Amino acid sequence: MNSEELSVGEEALSRRLRQKAATRRGIGQAALTLARTRGLGKFTVDEVAEKADISRRTFFNYFASIEAAVNLPVEQFLDNALEKLTEEPAEKPILDAVLAAVAGNLDQDIMNVLIELCLMSDGSPELQRYELQTWSFAQLRLEEGLRQRLGLPTGAKKLFISCLAGVLMSCGREALNETTRIIQANPSLPESTTTFQELLLESITMLRSGFSLTD
Repeated sequence: MNSEELSVGEEALSRRLRQKAATRRGIGQAALTLARTRGLGKFTVDEVAEKADISRRTFFNYFASIEAAVNLPVEQFLDNALEKLTEEPAEKPILDAVLAAVAGNLDQDIMNVLIELCLMSDGSPELQRYELQTWSFAQLRLEEGLRQRLGLPTGAKKLFISCLAGVLMSCGREALNETTRIIQANPSLPESTTTFQELLLESITMLRSGFSLTD
């Protein structure tokens, strides 16, 4: 295979991957729209497929259930944060890099959807299960990212890496949960993104101080 043929093949592969990603986003958006208008548990996979203009079989090629499709924005948010972490300068302290990756480019629309899904999961054990699975999988990816960032071989300082990744994910998740509670109690609050960023910074600051209580 010459270089021209290789280039054409790579372009075709890239196009297919973009098409698959677009289909996945479309299914997730269709499921979320129905969840907003009908409520979880009040519509079927066939209705999601019809709204997304796909077949039922295609739906299950991408998602195991309606809840998994509705949960897609959480997955996208965490994927984006993990990708941005790899872009942070290697010399930047880990906690600063994580803070920048998670909160640095978070816009209000994304924040609103994350809060919306937090509220939905309160009334849906199945959605809550997928949400927890997504955070757990992201933690595994974060462990690998931290290992590479610190230049550690696989298996080295395993407990340190897993504990660090676990507490960082907990900081992010609890900052999101607390933001949801605050917005739910104060729906007129203008900027949930700012609230989340402040809470995430507070949680990272507590982590830096060893969670020492201060007046």
